[in-house]
Amino acid sequence: MPPIEGTFSFCTPNGSILASRCTSLTLCRFIHRIKYWPNQADTINASIKASRERNEM
Repeated sequence: MPPIEGTFSFCTPNGSILASRCTSLTLCRFIHRIKYWPNQADTINASIKASRERNEM
């Protein structure tokens, strides 16, 4: 994909990255996290519940 005219660049330790690509990567990660977050929340809740049950014994 060619860069968009007038796109800003960010300087990083590994070189520069176009702002449009950085935004795309951030959005992909955000969408991935939202997609799998309910599963992680269920796992965390089950772990907390099991821990409380062990502590009550």
